[in-house]
Amino acid sequence: MTDNKQDWARFFEYEKSLLHKLNENSECLANVPGNEPTYLTQIVNGKLREKAPRYIRWIGRTSLSESEINHDIAMLKNLYLKASGYPSEDVVFPERFPQFYESIDRITLSTFNAYSSRALKQDEPVQISYQAVFFSDDETDVSEVISEYEEYKASLIEFGLLSADYTIENYEYHCAFSLTVHGDELFNHFDAMEITARSLTGQQYIANVACDPCEPSFKTNYGFILTHSQCHVSAAPRRKPRKDALERCADRLSLPVATAIEFWKKA
Repeated sequence: MTDNKQDWARFFEYEKSLLHKLNENSECLANVPGNEPTYLTQIVNGKLREKAPRYIRWIGRTSLSESEINHDIAMLKNLYLKASGYPSEDVVFPERFPQFYESIDRITLSTFNAYSSRALKQDEPVQISYQAVFFSDDETDVSEVISEYEEYKASLIEFGLLSADYTIENYEYHCAFSLTVHGDELFNHFDAMEITARSLTGQQYIANVACDPCEPSFKTNYGFILTHSQCHVSAAPRRKPRKDALERCADRLSLPVATAIEFWKKA
């Protein structure tokens, strides 16, 4: 990527004005609250700053002409290419960029949880809980987090995991708490041969779009979708877990502490 601040400033200014224009000339058909097509405002070092949305999950019926929308999207992409310095054949545009379809018959929306999983090893420490505390966060007192992790440690030791302990790593702007137990102790306690640790990393949003009532739908990212049609938008029914999903082939382990990490023992 290049360090051309002027080109990036032009891109962000154009994107902000384009989002405002599309908002003013489009009717919302469906959206994920908090993922609207608008720049966000935040206070940084006492100053009000505007920031591009990371994601846009918004479907709208627009009154703008096809030629105008396509021109605006092309301009947005050209400004991004110039600012980033990426070759056009290698670039992957941000998911928040608009997608325009002249005519859409129906859209079916699907949402899936996205996880990060890894197999634990008996000869390595196992992280049970992690928390970052930023020094600029007035709502979080480091001493309170220390007390909380002392309680976690005591609860795990009482539970039978005698190796339970926590560390605090200090960085420039934050400190990081990590609660661990030794792997062989965790495996022995639950009489397990295999344990998988799984963390929720977010959600995956998919849109199945059918442009013609007689044609099959195609799959695309549920991002910023625009059309001229008053199309039907519906949610897909929840699908059953796959046969190899942990929920179907493993037992979830229960620990006496609050943690965002799930532990599963293969049945």
